[in-house]
Amino acid sequence: GKNTEHFINRQNEIETMKLLKEQELGQQFYCKFQNGICYEYLPGRILTLDEIYDENIIKLFAESIAKIHMIKFNGLKTEKDLVKKPLLFKIIEELMNMLNIEH
Repeated sequence: GKNTEHFINRQNEIETMKLLKEQELGQQFYCKFQNGICYEYLPGRILTLDEIYDENIIKLFAESIAKIHMIKFNGLKTEKDLVKKPLLFKIIEELMNMLNIEH
């Protein structure tokens, strides 16, 4: 969306999508254009509450999360001082600054 380039590194987003696809955990990336990207549509639906607690689905979910945590993201162009630090709070702070919210 509008102005998201101020807090989303688009090149890292594309590289992450490619890495996830290599691990069979994401969509195929096709191309980028001036203000967006084009990637594969994967059909799906929202799980029901019963499905969320289904042991087979929980197992699949856990296996997928484990695969994600095993991916080496070394090649992404990340600021050196952020490589070993959590990014969530820095991102939230940047968003709040963009919205001029006191924190």
